[in-house]
Amino acid sequence: MAVKLDHLLTDYFSGKLESEMKLRKLELQYHNDHDENVGGGRMQNNLTRVTETTMIHIESDPKLQLYAYQKEIIETVLSIVPDNVVRVVKSFYGSKNSWITISMDEHISERTARTWRDQFKNELSKWHIL
Repeated sequence: MAVKLDHLLTDYFSGKLESEMKLRKLELQYHNDHDENVGGGRMQNNLTRVTETTMIHIESDPKLQLYAYQKEIIETVLSIVPDNVVRVVKSFYGSKNSWITISMDEHISERTARTWRDQFKNELSKWHIL
């Protein structure tokens, strides 16, 4: 579970989560469930509402909903934790700095930086984002 959360945070801070959301929207937008009408008859009274159908697919897609939920929860938790914890988490997951570098930049011990990261992850895990 912790490894999955680490991957999710790395994806969030690197921008990959946002890219995955955009790609999923494009997949749904251009995915064509085209019926070739194998029976040979012609459909009558067929109104095609492509835009409406696409929006319904995008809004009801479980994968896209999960991405949006994860992003929203991470942003919410980031907004309520202290700035120094945010800097540590961004530095570790976004910039991929070592604990030594982070501790020197923040003027704290390595253990404190790891504790802040763990507290942040514990706060996220309360929301069941995986």
